[in-house]
Parts: sequence; C-alpha cells; structure tokens
Amino acid sequence: QQRQCFTFCADDHRLSFFAKYTDDGNATRSMTQSPAQWRDQNGRFCRHASNLGILNFEAMSKNKLEKFAEMEGYDHVIEPSLNFDAPEDFHLKGKRKQGFFGNDHPIILELGCGKGEYTIGLSDIFPEHNFIGVDIKGARIWRGAKTVHERNFENVAFIRTRVDFIHYFFGKQEVEAIWLTFSDPQPKKPKKRLSSRLFIERYLQFLKPGGHIHIKTDSDLFIESTLEEIESHGYEVIEKSFNVYEDLVNRRKDWLYDAMQIKTFYEKMWLKEGRTIKYLEFVPQ
Repeated sequence: QQRQCFTFCADDHRLSFFAKYTDDGNATRSMTQSPAQWRDQNGRFCRHASNLGILNFEAMSKNKLEKFAEMEGYDHVIEPSLNFDAPEDFHLKGKRKQGFFGNDHPIILELGCGKGEYTIGLSDIFPEHNFIGVDIKGARIWRGAKTVHERNFENVAFIRTRVDFIHYFFGKQEVEAIWLTFSDPQPKKPKKRLSSRLFIERYLQFLKPGGHIHIKTDSDLFIESTLEEIESHGYEVIEKSFNVYEDLVNRRKDWLYDAMQIKTFYEKMWLKEGRTIKYLEFVPQ
C-alpha cells in the first residue's frame, strides 16, 4: 500500500509541485496549482492526486546541483557570500571601471530577472551599456548565464542575491536605470513590492540623478500601487501604457518598441491566458 505525503515549494503565488510518495520514498506525481485549490475549509491540503504527471524529484535535485556547479565556472556570475543578518558592502561596490566589466559604460539593472530574458535582450539593443540581472533563484539565473556564455556576451552579468540587499552592491550614482519585469505584486505585503518607497529609497542610494525606473507587468495591483507612490512622492512619469500591444507599440517606434518585443517566460504565459501587459517609466526622487 502506498504511503502518501506532500511536499510543496512556494513560488510566485503558486505551489511549484505536489508529490505523492511510495513506500520506497520515490516521488511519482506532480503538478502546479494555486494554494487554494489544495486546501479544504480548515486550511488542510486535501486534493486527490489522481491523473497527475510523473516527476522524478531525485533527478530534478541532481539537475539543479549540476546547474549550480556549472555556474560556479562562469566569470560573469557573482554569487556572494552575504550574511543577511549583518550584510556588508560588496567588495566591488563603487568600482565599476576597475571592477567587473573593466570599463565605465553605463550600468542598467534588471531586478528579479528570473531567466534574464530582459537583461540579455536589452544588451542586444544597447551594446554600449552594461547589464546586470539580479535574482536569488540560482536555477533561473543559470539559464540566462548559460546563454551569455554560449553567445560570448561581454556586457552582461548576473548577481545572485536578494533584491532587499541591492544597495550593498552599488556605489553612489553607479547605476543609470532599473528594470522591474513582472515583479511579484505582493498583495499582502505592500512594502515588499519592488516599487514601494522602501525599495525606491534603496535604489536612490546608487541610481544616477534623473535615472529611470522601467516597469513591465501584467498586474493591475502592481501598476496601480506604483502610480499611487508616484503621486504621493512627486515622481516624474515619463511613459505610461495600460495596454502595451494595443497602445504603446503603435505610438512608439523607437528603442522602446524594440524593448517591448522582449518577452519573459512569465509574460508568454500571461499572454496565453489573455492578460493585458502594462508599462510604466518614471524618475524617482
């Protein structure tokens, strides 16, 4: 008789997997569902595990370890040993010219970069700029890092860290612009939104005066809360669109048109679901 137990991994408001184990400990079932679909009225996980796809978790874990080991050999990936309880400045902070890229080209960040689609895509559009993708999820960064390695990009790098600590990595006026692409809207934790005043104050520690923040999202909550922050703190709005593909791309035929053609893994998923994509560009202060 099979013994059932459940293993869950929270990721982007979903449970990344559901597993049914046999007596020998092998995972035989998995799928992705929202948390509510797996709880009864008392909050207990209860959904029956029939007709689900097969996933070998042991193989998945091994695959992740292989990816992490591969990343350790990439010169363009920084995985700092940061004490999150008492963080200190990164040793290359404020040393852009003699540091990572070896030049003084403008730096643009993508925070919460995932697989790095925008970091890499923008580097094609602006080869005279340096681009750095930041994310805590190593398995995601691996995909972008591998692409950079295979295509021999010299103006792209990745930092594996929490965005909460981004101000420990860059010196005053060291960054020209920031991209927030399909960031978690944090419906229950507004201060954790990457466009909240808490994070804006961190960005201002290293963003150049007049530096732009670009947001691309499917989330009404994220865009509306950001507009509230803009009004509350007097930020300057540069561009705004509540429907990128029916509005923005029809009236902007410059670099922004090209930038909007870049689509992340999540954007492709949201578009298939019929969601509307929004864009916002502003200057904080």
